[in-house]
Amino acid sequence: MSWLGFVDSLVRSLAWPGVVLIAALLFRTELAGLVARLTHLKVPGGEATFGDGLAKAERTFEQFQASANGAEAASGQPEPEDSNAAGNVRSGPVEPSALVLRSWEKLAEEIVGLAHISIPGARTTNAAAAAAALERAGVVNDLFVETANELRRLRNAVAHAKETPTPGAAIAYADQARELQAACRALAQLHNRRSDADS
Repeated sequence: MSWLGFVDSLVRSLAWPGVVLIAALLFRTELAGLVARLTHLKVPGGEATFGDGLAKAERTFEQFQASANGAEAASGQPEPEDSNAAGNVRSGPVEPSALVLRSWEKLAEEIVGLAHISIPGARTTNAAAAAAALERAGVVNDLFVETANELRRLRNAVAHAKETPTPGAAIAYADQARELQAACRALAQLHNRRSDADS
């Protein structure tokens, strides 16, 4: 094989990969935006469906808002204490998994706090048990519990490295958790108002 033949075969074998690399470099910002919005990813060896669970949590929360408990919470819903409770997502980069974990921690604290305020003698520190107790006491309905449980399931999948959320999915998770936190605060305020009126 001559040098000319070698160069020719090298150019032929690198032509398509070169075109793909140049296109990726030219459109890197657009590609980054698309990747950030991924909710389902299938690769050899596995797949991630974090967005499917998140969509389910969003649907059940919307149903909760439309229900009697949700309407009651919305009628007295306070402004969120921190308008950027998603962890300063909009002011700087945050690791998606860390955002999901931190958002669940804040939500779990609100659910447990609501149980302690609304149910005499409640001592649980577990958000799932607190949500179930709140439902039994009639403070929230099954849609609230289903939304909280789905967010907990997604958090656990992230915590145990079974799911890896995209930045966009993590932000959507944080927004959903923040909305449920606001509903908890509103229900706590309603409970306090009723307690004050009764005394």
